[in-house]
Amino acid sequence: MMTDFSMNNIANDWEMMSFVRHNKTVGDEYLVPTKMQDFRLVTGAPIYGDYKSTPYIDTDVLDWHRRQREAGKFNRTNDCDLLAEIVLEDGITHVVLEANIPAPPCSFLHELHQDDHYKIFIINIP
Repeated sequence: MMTDFSMNNIANDWEMMSFVRHNKTVGDEYLVPTKMQDFRLVTGAPIYGDYKSTPYIDTDVLDWHRRQREAGKFNRTNDCDLLAEIVLEDGITHVVLEANIPAPPCSFLHELHQDDHYKIFIINIP
């Protein structure tokens, strides 16, 4: 059973997740805030990683940990060079940011969606 906390989060996340669910395509992979545990289940879209989905095989745990560090660092810094490295290394295609966080000044990010709580960007690195 969901707690009130998770129900509130889903209510805040619903518009953005609904947009993704209805607009995702094969090959899309989303970098989402690491605290966003229900994104994959609600949208059916692959993500770069979250804290809830920890693997069991040692090499997979190391890769998961690297992804958590990189996602956390990007969320703290909005570093376009780091984001470009993540894109090239791991193939993410979209970024989801909380609406109150300024958009990174990355020339390769293009806003697709914005609501009261989130912004979604598509990545276009030539």
